[in-house]
Amino acid sequence: MTTPIQPDPPKFVPRKSIPFLTDTLFRVAGGPFSIVRGRGQPPQVGGRDAIAVTSPQQEVKFWTTPDDHSLAHETGHVIDRRGLLPAEITAALLKGRDSSYRPNNYAYSDDDEYIAETFAQAMKVVRSPADQRDRDIQRAEKQFPGITLWYNWIQQRLNLETAAK
Repeated sequence: MTTPIQPDPPKFVPRKSIPFLTDTLFRVAGGPFSIVRGRGQPPQVGGRDAIAVTSPQQEVKFWTTPDDHSLAHETGHVIDRRGLLPAEITAALLKGRDSSYRPNNYAYSDDDEYIAETFAQAMKVVRSPADQRDRDIQRAEKQFPGITLWYNWIQQRLNLETAAK
């Protein structure tokens, strides 16, 4: 089995984030997706300028230099739009949303935003030191009920990809 050629990441993605994007996020998302720099004024979301927008065609457009969290959040949108997450996990996440903590900077009344943000939070746990993961997943689960399902799904995707090589 040959490995598909990965596109070069855009020049505006910080160098330190490129391995996270190409080696982890693209793998979890089922392959690469287009990332472009937004031109002109960003759209308004919740009364504020958007940092990024993911189109229905899974093109991610950033109006700022992305950090790892924003890359992960937008990858969550790509995964959702690609229909990769099993319906039972999506349902459990959205059920948990009703009782979850809602930081002011996200509109969690929107299902898509909640799915994407919980993916970004689960990726934080995946990347945390092994000896802290149990504590981190418990903390994340209190803020975002159902996030453990994302965490397990991500780990499975990464492990299956590694086993196939």
